[in-house]
Amino acid sequence: MDNSNSNKKDDKSIDYDIEYDFISGEKFDTSSNSESSPNVESPKNNIKADDNISDKQNTDNLSENQEKESYISDKDVINIDSVDYSKKKKSDAYKTIKDAEEKESSETGNDEDYIKKAVYDYTQEDSVRRRKNKKKKNGILSIIKIVAIAFAAAFITLRFIVFNAQVPTGSMKDTINENDRLLGFRLAYVMSEPKRGDVIIFKFPDDESKIYLKRVIGTPGDTVRISAGAVYVNDEKIDEPYLREPMAINSTELTYVVPDNSYFVMGDNRNNSYDSRYWTHTYVTKDKILAKALFKYFDGEHNGISFSLIN
Repeated sequence: MDNSNSNKKDDKSIDYDIEYDFISGEKFDTSSNSESSPNVESPKNNIKADDNISDKQNTDNLSENQEKESYISDKDVINIDSVDYSKKKKSDAYKTIKDAEEKESSETGNDEDYIKKAVYDYTQEDSVRRRKNKKKKNGILSIIKIVAIAFAAAFITLRFIVFNAQVPTGSMKDTINENDRLLGFRLAYVMSEPKRGDVIIFKFPDDESKIYLKRVIGTPGDTVRISAGAVYVNDEKIDEPYLREPMAINSTELTYVVPDNSYFVMGDNRNNSYDSRYWTHTYVTKDKILAKALFKYFDGEHNGISFSLIN
């Protein structure tokens, strides 16, 4: 069958050449003499017919082949070239095509069980995909929540609990040096009062836009007297081991009576400290105290992390 082999189409197409007429059951003349007779080629099915076949027969052939073609769905392509139609009658050919189609349908899963399975698989895959997307979304939301909580906690801590400060001057040397960084506790005096010797962070009485750091010397009701380079509180000389150096002797004796709810403060670097001795508003009221200094965490002199309590 050289003619059929030379005219075979791609396995994926339903167009084909055959030597056997399904309608008449007769075999077409494919001998060398057929070349002298002009053949009519069907544009639909590539079926070669002899000129002696009537127009009506051609029409019937086309109609029958179109019916067969519609029987084969575009979705399920059948390789009919593998069937030797020259040895089969019309009914056998149709049966062969039907069997092949059913087999192909079964293999491609176009039955009810396959559809159910496909729907189940898609549902499962969709559920897994939804769970993954939900998990990813929840992960992002969790990160956002953690960051938001961290920022909120930091804000609340710095605003209401901890005071972070950097000291620009040396008025508290050697307890606190220039550029040291320290933390203060804002709630230190909520339930208690400042004590003599406490280092406090407060708003400068003469300009509340500025923040100062000094040591409490006199508390409410105390009489503070500075005489001959020494400090006396209620006529008792106080011990000041924190001083950088002895206070310079001044010929003028200074006396201060601390009002209620107020505090007299001085710097540890007594000879280079701008404190209550020189202010227009001498005392720091309790409502201007922001925090009690607790410890240093950064050494400004050595420019490095260093932890030490402030006494």
